[in-house]
Amino acid sequence: LRLRCLQTDPECRPPPSPPLSLRTIDVVTGLKLGADDFIRKPFTRPEVLARIHAILRRSDLRSTPETITLGPLTFTPATLTGELGDQIIDFTPREIKILELLHTHKGQPVSRDALLDHCWGQEYFPDSRSLDQQISVLRKKIEPNPSTPTIIETVRSIGYRTP
Repeated sequence: LRLRCLQTDPECRPPPSPPLSLRTIDVVTGLKLGADDFIRKPFTRPEVLARIHAILRRSDLRSTPETITLGPLTFTPATLTGELGDQIIDFTPREIKILELLHTHKGQPVSRDALLDHCWGQEYFPDSRSLDQQISVLRKKIEPNPSTPTIIETVRSIGYRTP
């Protein structure tokens, strides 16, 4: 599935990393399929890190931060910033995680449990109001009228969604 994605979908761009292998056939196949480099076993940790840094230098993934749009809001996870009209907004890492997860499931409800797992991890209390408080703060930052939200909608008894 991952290989098919790489071959057919230009938007599917995993982070660059050199494949590892013992077999020559794997090296040839990997290079034909688009690998930039190959590391043969046995290898050392400094060699792997040096090769990864070299690939990153050659790639444009670090220089072009991904921007995500949710309605009138555009945000850049790498810089923890967003724009709403001509207003610049600063986000916390947790707010960015919430926005990214909602964007990933655009139009679909995201359960409270999924948001808590993704943004707080497994160590949370299911009855906690932390998520509701975080959504309230986030809505105050991004919604024109937080009492009637249009970017982050509440889905009663489930969680939240973005239209």
